[in-house]
Amino acid sequence: MNEGNNKKRMSQNESVASSAEALTPPPPGFTSPFNSVEQWLAYICDNDQPQKSIEEYRFDLYEAPGDNMLSLTGYNHTVEEGMPVSRIDFVPAKHPFFALPKDVYKNLSQEQTKNIVFKELNEFIASQKFNDSFLSKAFYINTSFAGEIWSK
Repeated sequence: MNEGNNKKRMSQNESVASSAEALTPPPPGFTSPFNSVEQWLAYICDNDQPQKSIEEYRFDLYEAPGDNMLSLTGYNHTVEEGMPVSRIDFVPAKHPFFALPKDVYKNLSQEQTKNIVFKELNEFIASQKFNDSFLSKAFYINTSFAGEIWSK
């Protein structure tokens, strides 16, 4: 049998709880050269490629009043000695973080911020750029703030 067909897909909570690895956010005051989530992701799609197949891409939202950041990481999940293990196997080399533009997000509640970011991610996922990219090769895409947003 094909090993890919036998893999048990772990839930978001299992992968987070079992993961010993996490991406460390940059210090406060970090800025991005991009104006939108779409520009950031298009840059990553055009300039970064994972070295191996990735099961899950996860967008994490780091929240601080007026200083929010989004990150992208690629995880692969295995079971080692009976315990689920998640490993970061992809981080964009140059721009793993996107600082949400303060002029757009500074006066929004965290719930409003999450809703706008969620909408922007879904718009990107609906684009041809996403369909042509390595991101569409994953089994699923999750967020830390809204759960799964895409799967094969």
